[in-house]
Amino acid sequence: MIEKIDKSVLFNAKSFLCWDIDQHLAIQLVPLQKSVAYFYPKENQYHTIVVFYDDTLNDLWEPLYYLFHEAGHLCQYDYYSNSGKKEEFDADLNSKSQTKVDFERKAWEHGGRLLSDFIFKYSYQELIHLDDYFKFSEKCIASYADKEK
Repeated sequence: MIEKIDKSVLFNAKSFLCWDIDQHLAIQLVPLQKSVAYFYPKENQYHTIVVFYDDTLNDLWEPLYYLFHEAGHLCQYDYYSNSGKKEEFDADLNSKSQTKVDFERKAWEHGGRLLSDFIFKYSYQELIHLDDYFKFSEKCIASYADKEK
């Protein structure tokens, strides 16, 4: 049994998102010093998520959570695009208001649903807990709210 989230879990998450969720998604996992992630909407053939992470860490929960958060933005993009509101996606993504806070919260929620599916598919119930994901999401969301004050 895996006791910590190691690279194999991160790579399984990448496979899950690219094969099971959206085959037009490219994910790059880039080892660096600090975890951070970005979602780039589909401008050509593929959406892209880039996750920078510190590969010297023993437990890679933070980049895993960021990966699913960014995948949550993919869900939002698909919703906006299918509703004919792609311009609203771009505006909300780049907003500097409460709209941005709400937009990010929704991405964390979508990402949580994807993470739940991933946990179930790979039987990671003992390793990954959604409560921890959502606690982390609240800290991240609070950082956007603090910027708005």
